[in-house]
Amino acid sequence: MSLTIPTTDEAKPFCEVSSDDPTHSSNLQLFSLRQAYGYWKELQGKKAMLTPFQVKEYLVFIVVCAGTSISQLLGQNAVHSGTGNRVDSPKILFDRIFGAGHLREERFNTFIDLYDDCRHFGSPKYPSIASLTEAECEQHLSLIEALWDEIVMKYQDEGNDANGDLAEFETVRDLV
Repeated sequence: MSLTIPTTDEAKPFCEVSSDDPTHSSNLQLFSLRQAYGYWKELQGKKAMLTPFQVKEYLVFIVVCAGTSISQLLGQNAVHSGTGNRVDSPKILFDRIFGAGHLREERFNTFIDLYDDCRHFGSPKYPSIASLTEAECEQHLSLIEALWDEIVMKYQDEGNDANGDLAEFETVRDLV
């Protein structure tokens, strides 16, 4: 199976995955999502043997992987503002792709705030991390999955799948 989501004709060696020849490129955003789901599955299998602090380690890592995945996917598929070599924040990219007022925008913004707290960790972030629950993490994974699916479907609907790479795509869950 192959999944390619380029937005222009330029080569994008970090947004393609191919089981036929995975040596010529990769899909960083899909890799991060696979890590999130892999650690989620691992946590489900062994959480009874873990301390609450060890469970929290898993939850934070899962949020970071999922956040990295969606941030990269948004950055790969949004029109850039032309502000040099920086990519806009995920919240700005979200609005650029989906438009302001999207039904998942508030949940996404809450998730990105948590993701930033997990990445820029320090004592001011302790309350956010301490309150992260397994149920909340699962809801965030579900949100990221839904956004992945929506971005890919939007890409298909706009006729940007010239190679037919997405023809078999139904949900990103099939790829993780």
